[in-house]
Amino acid sequence: MENETQDEEAPKFVESQSSSRPGSNILSSNEIRKIYETVVSARSRKVPLTQIGRALQLLSQAPTQAALQAICDSYTPENLRDGEIAAVAYDDFARILRENVMDREERLAELTNAFLFFDKEEAGVIDAEELKAALLTVGDCLTNKEAAEFFKEAKPQADGKLPYDGKST
Repeated sequence: MENETQDEEAPKFVESQSSSRPGSNILSSNEIRKIYETVVSARSRKVPLTQIGRALQLLSQAPTQAALQAICDSYTPENLRDGEIAAVAYDDFARILRENVMDREERLAELTNAFLFFDKEEAGVIDAEELKAALLTVGDCLTNKEAAEFFKEAKPQADGKLPYDGKST
């Protein structure tokens, strides 16, 4: 949606936003506007799709490369010229944020489900070495330095297990 008068249209868009997704209403118009002003191109007043990941990270989100690619695929026009960077106006930017921002409970549930994959016995602990191998080789991989920082903070137990459910010690 082209919209050169974003200030006038933003509240109308927010009011008409459906709440089909549980976390779709966790962002205020002001939060969206602040993020928009941080990543918008001064010349076009549009947000380059290359900045969507940064915008989501500013909202404490951790989008995967696959999720960002899906967003780009959805919002890149077919007639985009070589060398041109796809960008979205405020309304589409707000829609992207609302559709992709998860609240704390949603993020925790997603993380718990990921850990359950490694916890075959559903004991509330996972093998730190197995998790490290996955973090270094699967999906949006961490670097060795990032993995080391993660495990330094996570502090696996002496037996190499890492509790994730808050119950195991």
